Amino acid sequence: PNNKFYQFFELKEDGSKNYLWSSGNSGYSLAKPSDSPENYPTVPYANGKEGQCLKLETKSTGDLGAMVNMRIAPGNFFIGVFDISKALTSSLQATVFGFPFAAKPKKLKGWYQYQSGAIYQDQDGNEVVGKKDSCDIYAVFYENTETLNGTNVLTSPSIVAVARIDNPTETTEWKSFELDFVYSKEIDETKLANYEYSLTIVFSSSLNGGSFSGAVGSTLLIDEVELLCE
Repeated sequence: PNNKFYQFFELKEDGSKNYLWSSGNSGYSLAKPSDSPENYPTVPYANGKEGQCLKLETKSTGDLGAMVNMRIAPGNFFIGVFDISKALTSSLQATVFGFPFAAKPKKLKGWYQYQSGAIYQDQDGNEVVGKKDSCDIYAVFYENTETLNGTNVLTSPSIVAVARIDNPTETTEWKSFELDFVYSKEIDETKLANYEYSLTIVFSSSLNGGSFSGAVGSTLLIDEVELLCE
C-alpha cells in the first residue's frame, strides 16, 4: 500500500512497475481517510484460487458519502485511471478506461467467488426489498478516437467488441468464467498495428455501484485472469 490504500501494478520485463490497473480506492480515501488499507474496497486477499487473489467489497462511505449522495463505494478494479479530481463532482467521469492495444482479443477467462450483501439500497439509501446485488465482469475493445468513462463504457459508438459475464451466481466455491468477445464491427488491421484501438477489463462488486446503488458487504473475489488474443 501507499500510506493510505493499496495501489496495483504489473512488473515489466525490465523489472519496472507498470500502473496499468486502477481502482476507486483513492476516491474512498476522501470519505474514510482514517480507514486502514485492509478496510478499503479493493485489496489483496490471502485465500485465492492460487495463492493470493483480489478482493472487491462494496463499502459504506459514511456520513461524508451521504452528504454528497454517494453512500456506497463498490470494490472495483479496471484497466485505466481514476481521476480523483472528479470523484466528488462527476464520479462516473472519474473512471477513465482503457489503454492502447494492438492485438485482437478473443476471450477473457478466470475464476471468481461472489456473495451479495444483505440489504440492497438505492442511491438515496432506501432499502429495496427483495432485490439482490450482483457483480459485474466485462471487457471492452474500442476505437480510441474517444475516451471511455463510466458514462459510456458500454454504450459508446466507438466500441468494437464486448465480453461480459451473463447472470453471475452467488458462490462460496471458486467458479470459472470464460467470456467470448462479441464483435459489432470489423477490425482495421492498419489501425490495429498503429495502436488505434484500446482495451479495458473491469471488475465490480456491485453491478450498479457507479450510480451508488447496491448492498454494503457485497464481495467479489477474482483470481487467475487471462486474456486470450488471436
